[in-house]
Amino acid sequence: FYFKSCFFNAWVDLSGTTKARLARLKESIGSSNDNRILRKIVEMWQKTAMYGMLTRAQDEVLYLEEQVDFLSKDDQQMKEQAQKRATALLTADLAAKEETEQMMSADGGDGKGGHRNPGLKQVMERLFHRASFSTTRPLPLAAVLDAVAEIITSKVTDDLECDTRGEKRSMLPDFVQSYFLMQCGTILAANAGLAEFVKGLRNHAPSHNRLEVFAFLLGAVEIDDFDPQACSLVLEALTLAVHPSMVGSRMVAKRPMLPLADALAASKATIQGRFSVGNDAPCYLDDIREYAMSTVLNEAEVGGKLRSDQELAIPLDGWLLKLLGVWRKQLRKCKEQTIARVKQEQTLTPGLPGMIPYPRFIDLVREMCPDGASLNLVLSIHQETSGLTGNHLDRLSPQCFWEVVRKHGISYLGPP
Repeated sequence: FYFKSCFFNAWVDLSGTTKARLARLKESIGSSNDNRILRKIVEMWQKTAMYGMLTRAQDEVLYLEEQVDFLSKDDQQMKEQAQKRATALLTADLAAKEETEQMMSADGGDGKGGHRNPGLKQVMERLFHRASFSTTRPLPLAAVLDAVAEIITSKVTDDLECDTRGEKRSMLPDFVQSYFLMQCGTILAANAGLAEFVKGLRNHAPSHNRLEVFAFLLGAVEIDDFDPQACSLVLEALTLAVHPSMVGSRMVAKRPMLPLADALAASKATIQGRFSVGNDAPCYLDDIREYAMSTVLNEAEVGGKLRSDQELAIPLDGWLLKLLGVWRKQLRKCKEQTIARVKQEQTLTPGLPGMIPYPRFIDLVREMCPDGASLNLVLSIHQETSGLTGNHLDRLSPQCFWEVVRKHGISYLGPP
């Protein structure tokens, strides 16, 4: 009994000591490690899912090879022709993959031999290069509208899933690339499909409100004004006015309508929401109401009495275009204020024009973030801006700084 008692007490002490060590270790590591572990688990799950997809694809290839052998058992020449076509398709797809990777990852320089990462404008130009110089005919209007409806519906679902998992939303150009790859199956076919789609989108956008909005969000037109947060803002407004489960049915309708009261409420919440660049846009609700009353489907007065917002309707596509126009005006002001603030900061270092020492850079970024900015975020913005600028030390381009902070969803409208 004595030995059992000693052994039991020693076991209890060891267990307690081990638990205490684990608690101190976890406390020293911090909660950030939990997030890293979760990310690793998600990455492992994604790799496992991808491995399953590859396994199924390999099984399908084996099945097709067996079918070719069976169908061509009496004609060896037919089998050789099938194998040649398959080899040619694979070779062309690998070449397209290599060309796409080289085009999207090509680096520039700063004119002095410095390394410079491509900015959003360069990425957009490379992405839509084939559409700009393709000799293929653009897609007809109906096909472009069908593709846009499916992409918007899928993007709404993908954004909701990313928000649920706490992940960063994908930019619309990246999402559209993945969409065509999933639809077409091969990189070569996806590149051709994307070129036809963008060409059709540019061709029909001036005559259709929905396509005009989507073309701007995608960066297919007015590349200089492309903003990575624009898509999130428009989809935020759309899902506030229309339940996410109903977005698909509204997108396939020829002329979807929306109660004016719902449009006004969604507009106000969006302009003041997380993707806004300031809520100082005057009279935008009056402009939207006036647009609703100007449509041919509404009569502002019935029996000499003004109709209420609940009784009026507004075209969904026209409303989104109006709201995007309001936001773009705010965005221009935000861009002007941000670039002016950076240029002002660059003049404060005597003898080193254009440079912002890192301690002052920290203060600058935190000044532009109403809720503050962590050191990790500041460091990330500094590194990305340096990479885009292509210069060394702390000489940063105001335009590149603007592009990076918008990528992180930061907006600045000047001192309060």
